[in-house]
Amino acid sequence: GSVRAALLAALSRRQTVADEHLEILLCAEVSALWLNGCANLSERAVCALGDARACGLRTLSLESQPTVDDALKTLPRHCRALSALSLRRCRRVSDAAVAEVLTSMASQLTCVDLSGCRQLGDAAAASVLWGCPRLVTLSLADTRVSPQVMDALVCTAVTSRPITPMTSSRLSSASRVGSPRPSSPRGAIAAA
Repeated sequence: GSVRAALLAALSRRQTVADEHLEILLCAEVSALWLNGCANLSERAVCALGDARACGLRTLSLESQPTVDDALKTLPRHCRALSALSLRRCRRVSDAAVAEVLTSMASQLTCVDLSGCRQLGDAAAASVLWGCPRLVTLSLADTRVSPQVMDALVCTAVTSRPITPMTSSRLSSASRVGSPRPSSPRGAIAAA
């Protein structure tokens, strides 16, 4: 039970996961995967995250993965339990791919970290405006999101549910174990 889950989580955090390891992790029906900076993963393997074996995945971190656009397009197909998604420092992720996954998975996502995705602009952030009703934490630090769209996000959040911009002390206290954590208070929005 919990020992198996801890071992699988430790393996996924080692940054040495390769294609064959991901196959084993997916067969083990894991609920959380941290594939941060795993340079040995092929794009094909990352796309496998969207297949039926990943249906129980609740937390996914693809931090610093070089190519994730195609993988994002596969997630909505089977990852219906996914509630926390971190694409932190995925420098080549596109607005279109992020907008598609946020729109397709809007009803289930509670935590999204897009900090450091320097290609992202208003189109990706605007997809949050059109509905992510369960969203509690959103990090857009170090992106190209305009101040106008950031203001619109805050206004929408404040009027529709109790969400406020977070300070750094509130960021650390609001973080949950196993959830992607926003990297900085600038550009972060979370529940009050």
